[in-house]
Amino acid sequence: GSAYSTPTHPAHRPVFYSDSTASPGFRSPAPVPQAGSFSIGQRLEAVDRAEPQTVCVSTIMEISEKQQLLIHFDGGSNESDYWCDPLSPDLHPVGWAANSRQ
Repeated sequence: GSAYSTPTHPAHRPVFYSDSTASPGFRSPAPVPQAGSFSIGQRLEAVDRAEPQTVCVSTIMEISEKQQLLIHFDGGSNESDYWCDPLSPDLHPVGWAANSRQ
């Protein structure tokens, strides 16, 4: 068989996030939520900054006085938590990664 039949070939690995524009046939990114529309305990999908091509289901653990969000990856350690702006392009509603691959 060819290299493309091997499941570990990069062409067979899903890419969940990219800061490039969507290819024809892919859905557009979800609209960006308003800054004040988040709450503690809310679940969302967030880019893993250690592996920027990966998007993980996450929970908002805190909201600072300056409206920054503390993101925690569900099932992950607290070492991966990070603060981000609520208008960050790294945040998406739950289901965004699966829908953007269709």
